[in-house]
Amino acid sequence: MRSPRPCAPCSGPNRGRGYAQQPAIEIGRKLTARLVRDGALNGKALTRLTLVDIVAPARPEFGGTVEIVAADLTDWGAAEQLVGANPDTIFHLAGVASGEAETDFEKGYLVNLDGTRDLLEAIRKTTDYKPKVVFSSSIAVYRHGQA
Repeated sequence: MRSPRPCAPCSGPNRGRGYAQQPAIEIGRKLTARLVRDGALNGKALTRLTLVDIVAPARPEFGGTVEIVAADLTDWGAAEQLVGANPDTIFHLAGVASGEAETDFEKGYLVNLDGTRDLLEAIRKTTDYKPKVVFSSSIAVYRHGQA
Protein backbone atom coordinates (compact mmCIF):
# COMPACT_ATOMS: atom_id res chain seq x y z
CA MET A 1 0.00 0.00 0.00
CA ARG A 2 1.32 3.45 -0.89
CA SER A 3 1.18 6.36 1.52
CA PRO A 4 -0.75 9.61 0.94
CA ARG A 5 0.62 12.88 -0.33
CA PRO A 6 1.54 15.96 1.74
CA CYS A 7 -0.14 16.78 4.97
CA ALA A 8 -0.06 19.71 7.32
CA PRO A 9 -0.55 18.94 10.98
CA CYS A 10 -2.18 21.40 13.32
CA SER A 11 -2.51 21.39 17.06
CA GLY A 12 -5.52 19.53 18.28
CA PRO A 13 -7.98 19.67 21.14
CA ASN A 14 -7.16 16.89 23.59
CA ARG A 15 -3.44 17.13 24.17
CA GLY A 16 -3.03 20.30 22.19
CA ARG A 17 -1.61 18.50 19.15
CA GLY A 18 -3.09 18.04 15.73
CA TYR A 19 -2.46 17.52 12.07
CA ALA A 20 -3.66 19.36 8.94
CA GLN A 21 -2.75 18.99 5.31
CA GLN A 22 -1.20 21.15 2.64
CA PRO A 23 -0.56 24.48 4.36
CA ALA A 24 1.22 25.71 1.22
CA ILE A 25 -2.06 25.88 -0.72
CA GLU A 26 -4.70 28.55 -0.16
CA ILE A 27 -7.09 26.52 2.01
CA GLY A 28 -4.18 25.24 4.08
CA ARG A 29 -2.80 28.75 4.58
CA LYS A 30 -6.22 30.03 5.64
CA LEU A 31 -6.76 27.11 8.01
CA THR A 32 -3.33 27.64 9.56
CA ALA A 33 -3.95 31.38 9.96
CA ARG A 34 -7.29 30.72 11.64
CA LEU A 35 -5.85 28.15 14.05
CA VAL A 36 -3.00 30.51 14.95
CA ARG A 37 -5.40 33.43 15.38
CA ASP A 38 -7.84 31.46 17.54
CA GLY A 39 -5.14 29.64 19.51
CA ALA A 40 -7.69 26.93 20.27
CA LEU A 41 -9.64 24.14 18.65
CA ASN A 42 -12.88 22.69 20.01
CA GLY A 43 -12.53 24.86 23.10
CA LYS A 44 -9.05 23.59 24.00
CA ALA A 45 -5.83 25.57 23.72
CA LEU A 46 -3.45 24.63 20.92
CA THR A 47 0.06 23.94 22.13
CA ARG A 48 1.60 22.38 19.02
CA LEU A 49 1.14 23.06 15.34
CA THR A 50 2.71 20.70 12.82
CA LEU A 51 2.53 21.73 9.19
CA VAL A 52 3.28 19.17 6.50
CA ASP A 53 3.29 19.62 2.75
CA ILE A 54 5.16 18.44 -0.31
CA VAL A 55 7.21 21.64 0.03
CA ALA A 56 8.08 23.14 3.40
CA PRO A 57 5.28 25.56 4.29
CA ALA A 58 5.91 28.98 5.78
CA ARG A 59 6.38 29.06 9.55
CA PRO A 60 3.54 30.97 11.21
CA GLU A 61 3.94 33.20 14.27
CA PHE A 62 2.49 30.91 16.93
CA GLY A 63 2.81 30.95 20.73
CA GLY A 64 3.26 27.19 20.97
CA THR A 65 5.56 24.70 19.28
CA VAL A 66 5.63 24.74 15.47
CA GLU A 67 7.04 21.86 13.44
CA ILE A 68 7.51 22.27 9.69
CA VAL A 69 7.73 19.07 7.64
CA ALA A 70 8.30 18.64 3.92
CA ALA A 71 6.96 15.19 3.07
CA ASP A 72 5.41 13.35 0.17
CA LEU A 73 2.68 11.11 1.52
CA THR A 74 2.93 8.93 -1.57
CA ASP A 75 6.29 7.80 -0.16
CA TRP A 76 6.16 4.48 1.60
CA GLY A 77 5.78 4.89 5.38
CA ALA A 78 5.20 8.65 5.36
CA ALA A 79 1.64 8.39 6.73
CA GLU A 80 2.74 6.06 9.51
CA GLN A 81 5.56 8.40 10.48
CA LEU A 82 3.27 11.44 10.65
CA VAL A 83 0.49 9.60 12.48
CA GLY A 84 3.13 8.30 14.90
CA ALA A 85 3.13 11.73 16.55
CA ASN A 86 -0.50 11.02 17.57
CA PRO A 87 -2.03 14.38 16.67
CA ASP A 88 -5.45 14.96 18.21
CA THR A 89 -6.90 16.40 15.02
CA ILE A 90 -5.90 15.76 11.42
CA PHE A 91 -7.01 18.16 8.70
CA HIS A 92 -6.59 16.14 5.51
CA LEU A 93 -6.39 18.62 2.63
CA ALA A 94 -3.93 16.78 0.38
CA GLY A 95 -5.06 16.00 -3.13
CA VAL A 96 -4.62 16.43 -6.83
CA ALA A 97 -7.17 18.74 -8.46
CA SER A 98 -9.55 17.30 -11.02
CA GLY A 99 -7.83 18.69 -14.14
CA GLU A 100 -4.45 17.29 -13.13
CA ALA A 101 -5.99 14.01 -11.96
CA GLU A 102 -7.81 13.62 -15.29
CA THR A 103 -4.60 14.31 -17.22
CA ASP A 104 -2.53 11.96 -15.04
CA PHE A 105 -5.02 9.29 -13.97
CA GLU A 106 -2.45 7.21 -12.07
CA LYS A 107 -1.29 10.23 -10.06
CA GLY A 108 -4.89 11.11 -9.25
CA TYR A 109 -5.53 7.62 -7.89
CA LEU A 110 -2.19 7.46 -6.08
CA VAL A 111 -2.67 10.75 -4.24
CA ASN A 112 -6.44 11.11 -3.89
CA LEU A 113 -7.48 7.50 -3.27
CA ASP A 114 -4.42 5.59 -2.10
CA GLY A 115 -3.07 8.52 -0.09
CA THR A 116 -6.28 8.98 1.84
CA ARG A 117 -6.65 5.23 2.37
CA ASP A 118 -3.06 4.95 3.62
CA LEU A 119 -3.58 7.82 6.06
CA LEU A 120 -6.74 6.20 7.43
CA GLU A 121 -5.04 2.80 7.57
CA ALA A 122 -2.09 4.25 9.53
CA ILE A 123 -4.58 5.66 12.03
CA ARG A 124 -6.48 2.36 12.24
CA LYS A 125 -3.28 0.40 12.93
CA THR A 126 -2.31 2.63 15.84
CA THR A 127 -3.52 1.06 19.08
CA ASP A 128 -5.87 3.16 21.22
CA TYR A 129 -5.62 6.13 18.87
CA LYS A 130 -8.77 7.88 17.67
CA PRO A 131 -8.00 11.36 16.31
CA LYS A 132 -10.61 13.62 14.81
CA VAL A 133 -10.09 13.60 11.03
CA VAL A 134 -11.39 16.50 8.97
CA PHE A 135 -11.43 15.63 5.27
CA SER A 136 -11.74 18.38 2.72
CA SER A 137 -12.97 17.98 -0.82
CA SER A 138 -13.74 20.57 -3.46
CA ILE A 139 -16.41 21.83 -5.81
CA ALA A 140 -14.65 19.69 -8.44
CA VAL A 141 -16.48 16.60 -7.17
CA TYR A 142 -19.78 18.06 -8.40
CA ARG A 143 -20.94 18.64 -11.94
CA HIS A 144 -21.57 22.26 -12.84
CA GLY A 145 -24.76 23.49 -11.22
CA GLN A 146 -25.07 20.65 -8.69
CA ALA A 147 -23.14 22.12 -5.77
